[in-house]
Amino acid sequence: MVTWSSFSCSSFFDYFDHDANLAVFNQAWENVLKHHEVTFSGSSLGGFWANFYAQIFDVKRILLVNPVIEPHAQLQQFIGPVYVEKRGIELVVTQADIDTYEGLTSPSGGGVRRLILLTRDDKVIDYKRTVDHLTEEDDTLLIFDKDDHTLDLNEPRFRDPIIKFFIQD
Repeated sequence: MVTWSSFSCSSFFDYFDHDANLAVFNQAWENVLKHHEVTFSGSSLGGFWANFYAQIFDVKRILLVNPVIEPHAQLQQFIGPVYVEKRGIELVVTQADIDTYEGLTSPSGGGVRRLILLTRDDKVIDYKRTVDHLTEEDDTLLIFDKDDHTLDLNEPRFRDPIIKFFIQD
């Protein structure tokens, strides 16, 4: 039997206060998650952090949707006012904010099984760079033609492979 449970970090996550985010993740891991089989998932910058934290917390499986892999370079396009639709907030992103990502790249390897969903027409990330940098032999990589950056994961073409990935041993 498969049991699904969700712990979301979107309510407390600060895009640019990495120490505070790590402290919250440490607390959640110690108090709730470490005694369970945990899967991290994330889209875009959340995909970067899901992959990053999976290495720290020894998570065995992650789902990444159009993940950012080099945030310092890839976030430059967002300097200025930005509306974050998923969180319903307006941010003003500065170069100093972006510089908090200096030297951080998405790790590969580490024994983590990944399902990576990418789109060829993504206007935020270059899917080819993600494939070159992130994917390894054990990863499951699905590339779609026309879906841009944000995917509706309830659509059967996304949902079905995700379910299959989660119920595999």
